[in-house]
Amino acid sequence: MACACVHHDSRGAYDDFVWIGSRDPRYPRGTGDAADVALVPGQTAIPGGTERVLVVEDNPPVRKVAVGILQSLGYRVEQAESALAALAVMKEQRFDAVFSDVVMPEMNGIAFAEEVRRLYPDIRVLLTSGFSSKLSTNAQVRTLDADLVAKPYRKADLAVAMRAVLDKGVAARP
Repeated sequence: MACACVHHDSRGAYDDFVWIGSRDPRYPRGTGDAADVALVPGQTAIPGGTERVLVVEDNPPVRKVAVGILQSLGYRVEQAESALAALAVMKEQRFDAVFSDVVMPEMNGIAFAEEVRRLYPDIRVLLTSGFSSKLSTNAQVRTLDADLVAKPYRKADLAVAMRAVLDKGVAARP
C-alpha cells in the first residue's frame, strides 16, 4: 500500500514529509521531531529556485505531493507518470533537472537517468526511492552522477537535495 501524507502549515503550504508504505505517518522513517530540518549547516531558510523541473513518478498521490512541494519552493514544474512519458515531454520542452522515482514500470529510474544523461547531458538528475540504502552502494547509480533523496522525504530534504543538484550542474558547466 502506498500513501502520500503531507503536513500543512496554516497557509496550506507543504512543509513536512512524504510517507510511502504502511508505516505510521506520525513516525516517518529516518526523522525525529518534525522540527528537525535537514538544512545545510548555517542555513536558516529552506532553499528554492525558479528553474524548470520535470517530476517523474508513477504513483499519482506521491507525484502530486512532489509537484506541490517543488512549486511551493518556486520551481517551474511539469510532471510525467512514467519514464517513457517523461522522455516524450523532454523532446518538446527544456528542463534544468528531473526528479524521478527509481521503481517504476516499463523503464525504471536508473535506466531513465542513463537515457537522460545520453540525450541531455546538461540536465541534472535527482532520484528518489524507498530503497535508497541499497541504491547508494549501487555502482550503476554512482556512475550516473545522479543524486539520491530517500523516501520518505520532507520538504526541507527535497529542497536541499534539489538545490544541491542544480548548483552542482551550474558549477560543472564551463
